[in-house]
Amino acid sequence: MIERFPPGTAVSGTVAACPVYGVWITLDDLPDVPALLEIIHFGIIESEPDHRIEHFKDYPEVGTQIDARILGWCAKPKDVRLTQLSHLDWAHRRHLAEHED
Repeated sequence: MIERFPPGTAVSGTVAACPVYGVWITLDDLPDVPALLEIIHFGIIESEPDHRIEHFKDYPEVGTQIDARILGWCAKPKDVRLTQLSHLDWAHRRHLAEHED
């Protein structure tokens, strides 16, 4: 799974739960793998381009479709962390380039 979905891979899914620290996502392509989008990795609020999601009241609701990228995998328990931040693109491009050969 990790080789097929390395860091930087675009994913989408549905918000399944909204604890204070972020949202758990049920991924379309990996529905059995818990996926966490922590508050520090939320993107902007589309209706307010200068406003990042920083408060619980701004979280997407359960059932909302989310687009993100894989930030990294956790071994124990096996889950995946997500990001919506574009400033991490350089790290993802480097990781993908290292694994293309």
